[in-house]
Amino acid sequence: MGRHRSLAIRHRPTADASSLDLPVEQTLPVGGLDFLLASRAGGYWRLADGKVQKWRTNRLEREVGPYPWDARLTPVTAACEDLQGNLLVGTRGGGVFWFDSQGQATCLSTNEGLSHNLVLSLQVDREGTLWVGTDGGA
Repeated sequence: MGRHRSLAIRHRPTADASSLDLPVEQTLPVGGLDFLLASRAGGYWRLADGKVQKWRTNRLEREVGPYPWDARLTPVTAACEDLQGNLLVGTRGGGVFWFDSQGQATCLSTNEGLSHNLVLSLQVDREGTLWVGTDGGA
């Protein structure tokens, strides 16, 4: 399904995906889309046009705010949620940005001990530990 400047998403739950409470269909604006992530609580995180947003059932639920990095120089490469539903964003060159429930971002980079600032993957395990795959190893 396609729409001008929007994206229709259809999710058909399977036994493997039953842990995600996703709606059957949502329509989101696509313009300048950098990353789209299904939220564990339902809805989607949308990173686009230099802004972080949470969408649910065809409506903007939460405007987190502008990217705390320069998207032209540091594109988004990965995203995931922590166990509390907070967004983590990996970038190509800027490290990881962890958004708290108030929308404030904390940067995790080589200055904080990350092996490299080019993030390839992000995952939070069932204990809440953040795993970061980087260009310099995990």
